[in-house]
Amino acid sequence: MSDETIACAVCAHVCPRDAFGTSMWKKKKTKAPTCLECVANPGWHETGAEHPALKAKEEDTAAADEAQEDTKEGLAKLAVEDEESQPVEAAVEKEEPKFVKRILKKGDKDTIPKPKDSVKVNYTGKLEDGTVFDTTWKSHKNMHFSLQFKVGTGRVIKGWDECIMTMGVGEKCEVTIEPAGAYGKKGNPPKIPPNATLIFEIELLACGF
Repeated sequence: MSDETIACAVCAHVCPRDAFGTSMWKKKKTKAPTCLECVANPGWHETGAEHPALKAKEEDTAAADEAQEDTKEGLAKLAVEDEESQPVEAAVEKEEPKFVKRILKKGDKDTIPKPKDSVKVNYTGKLEDGTVFDTTWKSHKNMHFSLQFKVGTGRVIKGWDECIMTMGVGEKCEVTIEPAGAYGKKGNPPKIPPNATLIFEIELLACGF
């Protein structure tokens, strides 16, 4: 259908080209065009009725608008359903360090232990109230009996493994380890109670031997 509109010479309605039929366009005419409605029903416009061609166009436009709205609503519904059907990723909380380290003496940064390296350390372990529960220092012999183990293999508490793999040989530090990185809810009776935060003074003597 053409978008061209023409005013009828009889009823004066501005109608689409199709409302005038096809025969009148076959030959060039000098007189003003008359719409098909006026040709078929002379005087119909005097009643004030709406032109059928215009009414049909309005109905077509309304139907098209309604169909477009239905399409938009359908697409919106599909988008919501698709979003709801997508798997929801569980929020992954970043694990916080289970220890806090304070360096008392710096060590060699080029000799930091890697997992499964053998290490030798001196240490003293305390509870938060200052009670010593373990140490390599033997006061009656005035010397340390150093501890040796392979780091990162679960031979010691997790906080120790994690802390020692940040130390260089010769470093001495004080490390505070939360229960989750120590003995947890059960503790290690009789010296270490449940949910105990432990404080260690650790000196890394050697690694990789």
